[in-house]
Formats: sequence, structure tokens, C-alpha cells
Amino acid sequence: MDVLGTQNVSEAAIVSILHHGLAISRFKHSRLPAAEQRGDRPTGAVFLTRSKEALQEAVGFVSTSQEAILDNDSCSHWTPNIFRFGTYENPNRHVISGHSEDNLKQINTFVVDADFGDRKPSYSVDLYHKFIVTLDDSRTDIWPTILLETPHGYQAYYVLDRPVFVRRHNDQFPAITAAKMVSEAIRTAVAEQLPQVDPGANHFGFFRKPNEQNVCFFEPALTHDFGGLLAWAKRLQASAGEKNRVHFRVKQADQPWFIALTRAQVSRGDGMLGRNNTLLTLCLAGYSSGWTERDAYDYADQWNSGQREPLSDREVQRIVHSAFSGKYQGANAHYIAELTTAYAPDAAKPTGNQVWCKYAKVREDRQYSHLREWAKDLVKYVNNKTGRNADYLQITTRELRAQLGISSQMLTRVLHYVAELSLLKVVRKLGRNGGLSLATLRMMGRTIQRKKQASGDAWRLFLDGLSTSRQWTSEKIDQLSLWPESHARSGP
Repeated sequence: MDVLGTQNVSEAAIVSILHHGLAISRFKHSRLPAAEQRGDRPTGAVFLTRSKEALQEAVGFVSTSQEAILDNDSCSHWTPNIFRFGTYENPNRHVISGHSEDNLKQINTFVVDADFGDRKPSYSVDLYHKFIVTLDDSRTDIWPTILLETPHGYQAYYVLDRPVFVRRHNDQFPAITAAKMVSEAIRTAVAEQLPQVDPGANHFGFFRKPNEQNVCFFEPALTHDFGGLLAWAKRLQASAGEKNRVHFRVKQADQPWFIALTRAQVSRGDGMLGRNNTLLTLCLAGYSSGWTERDAYDYADQWNSGQREPLSDREVQRIVHSAFSGKYQGANAHYIAELTTAYAPDAAKPTGNQVWCKYAKVREDRQYSHLREWAKDLVKYVNNKTGRNADYLQITTRELRAQLGISSQMLTRVLHYVAELSLLKVVRKLGRNGGLSLATLRMMGRTIQRKKQASGDAWRLFLDGLSTSRQWTSEKIDQLSLWPESHARSGP
């Protein structure tokens, strides 16, 4: 049933998706009539953001009631699947947290996103039919329950007739594993008719929220039985056999396409061919090639700094974390083909030495400084501010931010970084007279040397402890203050 122009169709679509998984009314200050405020209050949370730019910065809010979701019609994105709880990362309650798979409570729908870029076709019945999946028995089909229009394409919602509830079993989530199999099967089937489908989108993340302007189609009766979908997905997987399994006989990070995309300038893009998916593809190649997550962040930070329109550091961290989440085996062949065609058309015929060497822009020419550079500044500052016999530097975070010219958020990351690498010992003291106590390893060593008369083994235990925890040698300890002035990376 085509419902363009029907009043409140978006509200009906949202209610259909939620499956009464949230409380009907707000806990406080509800504007619903008393008769509509049901007594039972299911627990759960849905995340909403007001724009795509806000979503990229994880800026949004948490809703625990259907009423609150319907009242916020101006929100552009939401999580149609319900999480157990939601919270905020900062005191101002702007940066949302909790929208991760291990916090999922209820799976309501699968979503397929097709991004056409600047060549988006107008909505038509023929376009809708391209989102229909014909099952192998030819008796039933998988029809989209809802079709939404986005700025550059369309998103199809395949709503379940009953939600799938997520439970933990021996640190595993069988329902999520099964649901991912179904989601991937639907996306793969639709992609055969619409190559613009984004197969790498988060299965249970943020999607466009229905509103009165973007709903192209809605038929509440077109819902799907999860058991039947899972049986179909399993048959597809069994028939595919070894053909669809991914084997990496050669490291992806050594391939010509990886080298070419590392050197390429990538446009902002909103869909499959944007910077986010390019960087995710590169980080997945590093993951499959045996990199550590720290190696990948180092690489991603430099790659991003070399782009004309760099991503925020928060977005870079999110992409790296996603690549190393264990959800993927490596870079997707479909993505590799699309990205190299767009940004590195000569990658298929590489010439010359295959070893790449990437040089970062001069720091003064960049909008963002690398985490490693801030850490260098901090270690240098501590060394300069303390005398030969000092045990530590006592300073407030406000003073330290002013001296380094660094933001509060970045300072927190830098302090964690230097502490984790044992470059500095960081002690935080809370309260009115609180602050930071910072000590280099040299300072810590001098302190222990002065005390070793009371315990002759203290110095040996100190060095043994460093060697055990970070594999430091006495030579490395002596060289800690000799941080390189530049950092040129020659391969991962």
C-alpha cells in the first residue's frame, strides 16, 4: 500500500518497528491522556541524533519511551533496534554511549541502505521492486515493510512480525550471530539488483528515522518471521560453500590496491565511496595482516591528516575500533573494487617498488596534531619544568592545558597514552587541592635509587618490573628522553 501523503504515517511506522519494546509514555511530564499511559514500563533505550554531522560526533540523546521518540520528529537518525540502556560520556549529556552490540536487547528490523550519490532515481514502483528478495522456493518473497528516501538514496526496513530478544550465553550472543547471518543474506540478495547497496553498514546501528517527508512506502502487514528468514539464510550459506569464504594467503596491507589507496586523496562522500569507508577498508586490511590496534590508529591518524578534509579524531578512533571489533575478517572485495576504481584506477597495474613510504604533513600545516606529538610535548614539558633532583611535577589540569595549548578531551587521551606506555607515571588527585603528579622514568629511577638503602633489591625489582610489563631494557630506559623529532612510517 503506497501511503504517500497520508497523515501520521511515520508515527504508525515507528510504532510498528518498536513492537512495544519501550514504555508508551514518558516516566515524567507525559502529555498523553491518562487512559493511554499503560501501567507496565518495559526497560530499554533507543538513541537519536538530530543530523548526520551530529551522528559522526556521537552527539545525541537517549530515549526510553515511545512518546519521546514520536515527539522528536526533527531527529534525522535513530536506532530502530532497542538497547538495554543508554548513557552519556560527558557531564553535559551530549555524547551518547551504549549503542554497541553487546548491549542489544531487542532486534526489531533489518535495514538495507542504497546510496546512489548524485544520481539518485526518483521513487517508483519499479525501484521498490528492486528491494524485494525472491526466496529459493519461489513461493514467498521478502518485501520491505517500509521504504524511506534519504538525501542520496533509499533505506528499506524489513520489519519482523515478532522481535528477537538478545541473551548472553557463555559470553556469546547467539541471537546476534543468527541475525547478522540473515541481515547479510538480505543485503547480498538486494545488491544483486541494486549494486548501490552498502554491505558494510552496521547491522544494528543508526539509520534514517521515518518522518512525514521521507516515507515512500509503508505496509504494516508486510512483516517477516525470523525463523523462516534464518532457515533461508542457512541454506544460502550452505550452498555457497567454500566459494564465499575469505582466505588471505597474502597480506592485504602488502597489496598494490592498499598502497594506492594510502596515497590517494579521498572525497568527503556520504555513501560507500566516502572517507569513512575508505579508512575502514584500509584498517581492515591492517587487521587481517596482523597489525595491532595501536598500529592501525597510528596509520589512520597519519592517513587522515594527509587528507584535504580530515575526519575528527573521535571518528578516526571509532573506525579503528570497528575494524578491530572482531566483526570482520578483512577488507571486503566489493569495497576494494569500488574504492580503487574511484580513487586509484591504476592500482591494478602497479609499477616500481611495492614498498610504500608515507610522510605526514608538517605539524604547522595540519589542523590536528597526532597523539604521539602531544605526548612528546608533554614529556618534554615535564623534563623542562623539573630539576635534576625533582621526584615529580605537581600541576593542575587547567594549567597544563594552558601551557600545552591542548583541549581537555585530548589531554585525557594523552595522559592515558603516556601512562600506558610507561613514558610518564601519572597520579591524579581529586578534590579542591587536587591536580596531577607527573614523573618520568628517570625521575622514578632516581627516587628508587635514593631509597634502595632501605631495600637493596628495590632498584633491581624496578627494572625487572619494567622488563616484564613493557619489555624495557636498560638501554631503552636511557633513551626515553630521546624522542625522534619526526616520524616517517615505512610500512605497517
